[in-house]
Amino acid sequence: MEAVDPLYVPRNYLLQEVIDATERGDRTALPEILDVLRHPYTEQPGRDRFCAKRPEWARVKPGCSMLSCSS
Repeated sequence: MEAVDPLYVPRNYLLQEVIDATERGDRTALPEILDVLRHPYTEQPGRDRFCAKRPEWARVKPGCSMLSCSS
């Protein structure tokens, strides 16, 4: 599976970080994540945070936790 799965996926917590930054007036987060997601199968040095596991804070924040397809 590692051979065919993308390295970078737009996970809920990553998108919430972009939303939060944009609401604070920081417009740099959106272009950065879009740039990463343009090449999801290519390793991108320095962008490890975009393929990291969900941080603990995102486990309890609304919109960032895992969603069920049956909901």
